[in-house]
This record gives sequence, structure tokens and C-alpha cells, in this order.
Amino acid sequence: MSESNENGATVVETHTEDNQKKGQENDSQKESTIASRTRRTRSSQGSEETEASVQAKDIALRDIAFIRTRLEKEKADGELTKELHNLLFNNHGSKNLRRKNVLSFTGLKKGETPQEPEEFKKKLEALDANFFEQLVEIVGVEGKDRDEKVAALVSFFEAPKDLGKQVPPPVINSPKKRGRKRASDASEADGKEGEQKEEGGEEGENEKMEDKNEKKEENGHSKADEEEHAHKKQKQEEGKEEEEKKEEEDKHEE
Repeated sequence: MSESNENGATVVETHTEDNQKKGQENDSQKESTIASRTRRTRSSQGSEETEASVQAKDIALRDIAFIRTRLEKEKADGELTKELHNLLFNNHGSKNLRRKNVLSFTGLKKGETPQEPEEFKKKLEALDANFFEQLVEIVGVEGKDRDEKVAALVSFFEAPKDLGKQVPPPVINSPKKRGRKRASDASEADGKEGEQKEEGGEEGENEKMEDKNEKKEENGHSKADEEEHAHKKQKQEEGKEEEEKKEEEDKHEE
């Protein structure tokens, strides 16, 4: 009995040790699984943070359709483009690179001419009202007064981002307006032709009157010439008659 009891105890102890080993193995497997999951979670979070930071760094003004469309309408040598380049880079830049530099802007503290937000704020506050409002319109920020607009501009240019402003659709003239315009052009043309005809009629009448007056004058001159010629002829004839009478009287006296 004692042997059997001893054997039974030995068997029980062996099973207990095996169960403990299996439990330890399971615990280690669980710990390794949890650790690997934790590493994967951290790595995925890190990659997401890295992607987000890269995307934030890569946003330039040209990546924002609302701003790009507005700036592309401005001339490279225009006052607005020059002043905007001076505001962002502390110089007016060259004509060939001015627009490209402005569209490539990615933030105040980046690039070859970094600026502190406080310095940039002072520059905004010193801008004249006309250029300041143009800048607000181009960026699309909002504010109740100038101070709020200045703060919004500083925040935007510190790290540009799309504010969700929609690009306005291009203005297209409707066919009706064109038809009306053509009709108005046609009526204007008819009016001009009528005026020309009236002017031409008046001119024609004036020319006719002038011709008549000239003819009358010519006729008057011709009549006067005829009368003068007839008068001279009559005098010549009278002179001849007198000469003939004198000759006859002379003959009778002889």
C-alpha cells in the first residue's frame, strides 16, 4: 500500500510539474503576443504621426486651389505680387521667379528667409488698407475687425493649410446676353446708317443749292455780258451811221 501510495503521489507530483510548465509557457506566449501588438501599435502610431508631419510640411500655397487660382491671375511684375513676395521673403525678388517663390511658400520659419510670427504680425499691421484687404481676400481668412484678421493671417502663414474655400466658377456670358448685345449692335448700326443717310441727304441738298446758285451767278454774268456786248455793238453801229452821214454831207458840199 505504501508503494502504491508513493507511486500515486509521484504520479500526482509529475502531473503538477507538467501543468506548471505549460502555464509558464502560455504566460510567456501571452506576454510576447501583447508586446508584439504593443510594438505594432506604437509603430503604426509613429508612422501616422510621421505621415501627418510630412504632409503638414509639404503644404505650399500652390497646393491650395483657392489661393493658386487667385495668384495665377496676377501679373508677375504687378504691385500685388511684388508686395506679397516682399511680405513673405523680405524682398521683391526677380520677375521670373517672383510668382514661383510665392506659390512655393510653406511657412514663416522655413526656407532661406525665416521670420518670427511676432515680426510678421508687425509687418501685417503696417500694411496699407488696400493691400491688406486684398491679402485677406486671397487667403480667404475671416474676422470681425482688422485685429482678428491679422491674427488669422499670422496663424495661416505660420503653417499654410487649406481653409476649405471653394474656387469661384469662371464667368461665362449666356447666349441671351450675346443675342441682346448683337441686337443692340445692329440697332446702333442702323441708327448710324440712318444718321449717315440724313447727313448725306443734307449734304446733297446743300450741294444742289450751291450748284443752283453757281448756275444763277453764271447765268447772271452771261446775261450781263450779252447786254454789254449788245450795247457796244449798238454804239459801233451808231458810230458807223454818223460817219456815213458825214461823208454824204461832205460830198454834197463839194
